[in-house]
Order: sequence, then structure tokens, then C-alpha cells
Amino acid sequence: MAINWSVRRIKANSNGGVTEVHFCAWDEEVSGSGIATSRISGSWDGIQTFTPDSSKFLYTQFDQLTENEVLDWCKDLLGTERIASIETSIANQILQQQTEDTSVDFPWR
Repeated sequence: MAINWSVRRIKANSNGGVTEVHFCAWDEEVSGSGIATSRISGSWDGIQTFTPDSSKFLYTQFDQLTENEVLDWCKDLLGTERIASIETSIANQILQQQTEDTSVDFPWR
């Protein structure tokens, strides 16, 4: 299971300094094929606010930012324990769906 991380939205001030990042983590398990394809997914969303400071060393101009750089900012603020907790939660969401009894019986049988 490989958790995917992505940026959904970025807000910036008039100088191009990032003030808010909406980001997410997700994974999905796919089984079967064609009409019998089954997709089970888990996800987590977060919003992180920032106070831009263009005088900082290694400051990156808005038009030169990469998604990985912005995700690194967010992950740095979350910390390794919180990231592990989020990724475990996503895995548990998928596991719960895989083990649920979702069979449906018909009343006319």
C-alpha cells in the first residue's frame, strides 16, 4: 500500500507568498476487472496556514514552487508521528471496507 499525497488548493497573498495549503492523502485498492471491478479507498484532508517571509534563506518564488516542495512544508509541520497516524488511518479505512459484510439478500427469495 502506497499512500499518495497531493495539493488540492493553494492560497497566496498579493506578493505571491503562500498563506494556505489544502492537501490530502489517499490510497485505493482495486480488484477484479471490467464490470466486476471493485475500488475501495481511504483518505484524509488537511489545511495548513503559513506566514510567508521572503527574507528567509531558501525562499522560493510562487511561480517556481513544486508540489513536492509544498507537500514537504505541510509534512514538516505535521511531523513523522502524525504522518504515520494519518497513513495508518487510511490503511484502516480500506481494511474495514474489505472486511465488511456487504452482501444483500433479496426479500423475494
